[in-house]
Amino acid sequence: MVFLCFTTIGILYQSRFNPNFILTHIAAILTISFAVHLGFCDDVFDLKWRHKLWMPAIASLPILVVYSGVTYIVIPIILRPYLGETLEIGIFYYLYMIALTIFCMNSINIHAGINGLESGQSIIIASSIMLYNSIEMFL
Repeated sequence: MVFLCFTTIGILYQSRFNPNFILTHIAAILTISFAVHLGFCDDVFDLKWRHKLWMPAIASLPILVVYSGVTYIVIPIILRPYLGETLEIGIFYYLYMIALTIFCMNSINIHAGINGLESGQSIIIASSIMLYNSIEMFL
């Protein structure tokens, strides 16, 4: 909720300076809101796993529709002599991001039954992503 509030405030402030900023951030808010709604509906209605598997894919669509960045992945340092520094995967990048969204949402949902474990898992995932990106930026 804190992220959604600050993103909304940021949209109101930045909309005067950068109109393209609005579309990407509203897509992010829509994706996160859908994910939160999915978690709420799972708790209230006890959704079946066949629904929990595909609903995160639908939740990731707004952010993927407005994405206009690169569609390549950075190869790990160990494999760079064989594959190069990056690998262009084109349309498969979107499928990769959908699969990653499904994995992250369901892995956190599985641990939701154990109090506090899901927030700890989110902190570990966020810290790992920040560490990896920091290492890649400085190399």
